[in-house]
Amino acid sequence: MHATVDVAAATPEPGGIGLAPAHFDPNTPRTRAYFIHDVAPGQSYSDTVIVTNTGASSIDLHVNPVDALTGVTTGAVYANRQDSVRRWGAWVTPSASEVTAPPQTRTPVDFTVHVPSDAQPGDHLAGIAFENAHPQAGGGTLSVTTVTRSVIGVLTKVGGVAGIHFHIDQVRFAPLAADQQASVVVSLGNDGLALAKPNLQVVLSGPNGYQRTVEMVLDTVLPGDTIAYPMPWPEQLAAGTYKATVIAGASGMPSPTTLSSTVTLASALVGPPSPTTAANAQPALLTTSDQGHGSWWIIPAVVVALVIGGSGGALLTWRLARRSGSGGGG
Repeated sequence: MHATVDVAAATPEPGGIGLAPAHFDPNTPRTRAYFIHDVAPGQSYSDTVIVTNTGASSIDLHVNPVDALTGVTTGAVYANRQDSVRRWGAWVTPSASEVTAPPQTRTPVDFTVHVPSDAQPGDHLAGIAFENAHPQAGGGTLSVTTVTRSVIGVLTKVGGVAGIHFHIDQVRFAPLAADQQASVVVSLGNDGLALAKPNLQVVLSGPNGYQRTVEMVLDTVLPGDTIAYPMPWPEQLAAGTYKATVIAGASGMPSPTTLSSTVTLASALVGPPSPTTAANAQPALLTTSDQGHGSWWIIPAVVVALVIGGSGGALLTWRLARRSGSGGGG
């Protein structure tokens, strides 16, 4: 059994690069956004990415297969071009490592997926990354280099029994940020063989008769991955000892997974900021420390990287573009 989970794919921004499958199933809208193929072990298939350049100039692009992984807040993330391919990205072989996309055109790029004969049943997600081969650097004391990158998902479904199952390893308290906002961190993993979106429920019983239940549906968790998911808590938590019960389930899962644990909070944690405070707050930059996977980055769609250098050092940030679908990865 396979889960039905959307995997984000790239849509073009004005003057940018967009990706789409050349072939799709009109009865399955998701196939307009990313590739989905059912394949037996030991078999192969080929398909084509349509690269759309909506800009006024040609763009030379690196073309690379990349691995998918689960982000720390769930959803599919994709590796950098320079990272070693260690997972299902190794199944994907593009027809070219470089391609030129002329302005205002749609350029086809073929690829082949070879499924090993010993491949397990289930969902195997990879990506094909298209990255600007000639990043442009601005002048002046503070130079800015812009790198355009787009990734499209390639989901290979290998036939057989591929059930959904989660494991819960640990629960603990942690502040979400320096302001000590409360969160309950759940170590959650997918030890099934299918992509799945967990329904996560946390029940806390604590000092002075405190009791509260919080439930939310998370984004995609890839098979074989484990993350430490920080669930924001909707109110302050006093110092003390709590009984925490965590339940994780999903559509198609025969029975939920449960973990009960005693957790001690040494210092009180505050509740979420008031609406007024939140409205005035500036959005935080997304950096490698936000993801907790070393050199792995959220790349679900078109992303612009700004490498800012000068006498003040260097800073790398990413801007997420629009994406079609949800999840994806997620």
